[in-house]
Amino acid sequence: MPVTGPAAKVKIVEATSESSTGPKNQLLVTVLLVLASLLGSFLITSFIVTDSLTFGYNVPNWRKYAFRQKVDLTPAELLQYDGTDLSKPIYIAINGKIYDVSASPQYYGKGGGYHFFAGKDAARAYVTGCFQTDLTHDLRGLDDAQIKLIHLD
Repeated sequence: MPVTGPAAKVKIVEATSESSTGPKNQLLVTVLLVLASLLGSFLITSFIVTDSLTFGYNVPNWRKYAFRQKVDLTPAELLQYDGTDLSKPIYIAINGKIYDVSASPQYYGKGGGYHFFAGKDAARAYVTGCFQTDLTHDLRGLDDAQIKLIHLD
């Protein structure tokens, strides 16, 4: 004979609560606890060894790279971003497309090995390899194979 009244409702509630803690949920909880324990152990060990939560690694500011906007500058404006003014970013251009290379001032900043590229569109020099006379955006006189090299898109 079926049970009716409050006792029946209690059994139904108990049955649904038992089914929500099935083996899949227990496995998920176990995996999450193991991952949290490993992460905690990593952070504690890192802090004890290096006084840093990342074993001394300097995490770059991801916001600086995540929300980039397209930069459109004239050649005269681009010259201002050659790395001599430390308060401004360092830009290089290839065939009219401007790239922010501020993350590598040791290469593109003042005194860097590639400083001659900073603040200008030197598309021709990237193709020819002549960094003395070809620091220009002018691609006239190059053959088709060389011009294909410059189209990075």
